[in-house]
Amino acid sequence: MVLTAAHCVYLKDYGPVHEVKFYPGRAGNISPSIAKHKKIFIPKDWETRQDEEHDIGMIVLEEKQHGENFASLKVLSDEILDNLNVRISGYPGERRDEHNLPYMYTMSGPVKTFKEHKFYYHVDTSGGQSGSGVLIEEDFRRTINTCIGIHVTGCQEEGNGAIRINKEKYEMIQQWIKRKL
Repeated sequence: MVLTAAHCVYLKDYGPVHEVKFYPGRAGNISPSIAKHKKIFIPKDWETRQDEEHDIGMIVLEEKQHGENFASLKVLSDEILDNLNVRISGYPGERRDEHNLPYMYTMSGPVKTFKEHKFYYHVDTSGGQSGSGVLIEEDFRRTINTCIGIHVTGCQEEGNGAIRINKEKYEMIQQWIKRKL
């Protein structure tokens, strides 16, 4: 299973995407594996209204990936989230190799503002990185990292932002996991 931004798998004017391929850790034309999707979950509030507070989705892959537990999920209090260093790894659209294939880049920085469903940070991101997990930076060297949000937006006023894994989102993800088959 892969968490991502709902706007990556459900397009306002077209509906759900028809094919998703997952390339974990891709660097140019090299990827440890490739998997196609079997099922996609998104919140009703995204499907019906594209509500920005619910821009999160889950992709169930056709086959289990080696080392599937890339990150655990955690709900953080405002006090812990405030000024916490986070890390985002993704595929910036403008960063390509000589064959026009993407490379994964990782950036980090502090959380600056937060709301019930979103939080914002001063981390340099660009188009193509939506859907990337936002991880706790201090977990970087651990086997299992901790995901606290999904990168969804760039915003000049507040900084780049993520959907926050709050209690509501955590419970929704747990329900999706139960229904995945």
